[in-house]
Amino acid sequence: TDLHNLPFTWKLDLDCHPSIAKNDLFVEIAAGKFQQDKKRTAKNIMVIVRVMTESGNLVPEAIYTGSGVGDKPVNEWQSAVYYHCNSPVFRERVRVSVPPDMFDKCHLFITIHHISSKREESGAFAFAYLPFCSSEGPVTKDGPHELECYRPFPKCEEPQNNGYYLKGDNAVT
Repeated sequence: TDLHNLPFTWKLDLDCHPSIAKNDLFVEIAAGKFQQDKKRTAKNIMVIVRVMTESGNLVPEAIYTGSGVGDKPVNEWQSAVYYHCNSPVFRERVRVSVPPDMFDKCHLFITIHHISSKREESGAFAFAYLPFCSSEGPVTKDGPHELECYRPFPKCEEPQNNGYYLKGDNAVT
């Protein structure tokens, strides 16, 4: 047989060497169900996901949205705008990469926005969060999580907040 006529296939390098630490968390933003409030039509919904510390600081470049070699980390993931849809189905997967020494101090911070053609009527109408670590164990369990949504607080749309929603008497439960 003549091996020179066979097609050449490149090996996919996944950096799976034992000496390389992998601390990635894969999160699927599945869907949401939101109330219409007093509007005549359903909302135009967009979701923004950030990685925050317990003190409310943004963890920069912790989210990867691509699935290929060379994808660049970003500070936040934004969904498409779902026009007049109070029950959007996103089915978007993101990869979160946080240094191991920060992992137990971080959480996903999710803001849900109504997008209007009138800029002054657009903005966050709810937020939710998902801690990476829980009281049940070192890492939040794998599987679906139904998150509670809360009314937004002042400046919750900004990448830096004080994380008061996690602390003491202010904690939302």
